[in-house]
Parts: sequence; C-alpha cells; structure tokens
Amino acid sequence: MEKVQKVEKNKPKVLKVLLYIFLGLIAAVGITAAGFPLYSSYLAGKEFPQKIDKVQASQPSGQKMLVVYQPSSNSSFSEEVAHKIAEGASEQGIDVTLMRPTADPSIDTASFDTIVFGTPWYLQPSKKLLEFMETLQNPSEKKIGLFITAGGQNEPSMFEPLEKALGIESAANKQVFGYKEYTADKALEFGRQIGEK
Repeated sequence: MEKVQKVEKNKPKVLKVLLYIFLGLIAAVGITAAGFPLYSSYLAGKEFPQKIDKVQASQPSGQKMLVVYQPSSNSSFSEEVAHKIAEGASEQGIDVTLMRPTADPSIDTASFDTIVFGTPWYLQPSKKLLEFMETLQNPSEKKIGLFITAGGQNEPSMFEPLEKALGIESAANKQVFGYKEYTADKALEFGRQIGEK
C-alpha cells in the first residue's frame, strides 16, 4: 500500500518534468524558426574579398565570357561550380574571366559577349550579386546564364530575383546545382551549352 502511495505522489513531479521538457522543445523550435531567416539574411549579405581568375581557351574563338559568382559561406561548392562552367565554356573556344561581385568592379563588363551569374541559395540569393547585377548596362544585348547552388530546393521561382535585378523576363540558360546530385560533368555541360554559338 505504501508503494502505491509513493507512485501516486511522484506522478505530479513526473508530469511537471515532462511539461518542462515539452515547453523547452517548443521554445527551441521557435528560436530556430525565428533565427534561421536572420542567419540566412546574414549569409546572403556576406562580402568576400575580390578574386579574379582566368581560363584561356586552347583554340580561342574571339568570344569572351565573364562568370560573376558569390562563394558559399561554408564550402567551396559555388566556386567549384563556377570554375567547371568556365572550363566547359573554354572547351568551346571562349576565354573566361571569373570574379566575385563587387560594388566597384575592376573589369569592364561591356567587353564580354556572355555573362554568367551564380549564387548560393540561403532562402534568397546573394545580396552582393544582386547589387552587382543591377549595375550591368544593357543586359539584353548579352548572352546571359544563371546558376544557383542549393541544398535541396530546385524551384524555377528561385531565378526570379536574379532576372528582376537584370531587368529581363527570363534567362535562356539557367541551372540549379544541388549538393546531393551534383557532378562536375553537369557543370561542364552547362558551360559548354552557354558557350555554344
């Protein structure tokens, strides 16, 4: 009889502990849900030091391509995709210059026939890339390519902010590269496709 009374006396304590655990989980989920968009916004606005690379075609056609990409904050994925796209385009005879977006570019975008823009996706594209895209003069006179590196999303609407920044309705060449299904061949092929005459 004494055991039964002890169990009954402990019931309210157990229920209280379970309630605290449940409330703690709800609070953790709420903080995460509120913090993730803020963290995503921080990542999308992050600025990186300028870096310019060149990929020369072995048999130059006289065509020039500029690849402007925002690096990923926590991996080299976006940079790797940008370089593979450049490599694929160079196979088509195109000389490629790669750079990160900057408010004061040291490169004259008017001298390029094709411009490819790339960004990691943090619930939104890179703010620095969008700012750079808005400075481009007469984008409709250029061949434009767009790429996004993402974890799991692959929606056509992801390209809308990029197209809006350029003032174009829709880019003909656009591709999402997801981390899980990415292969270097896919990025090379995208570069070849953009590089075709």
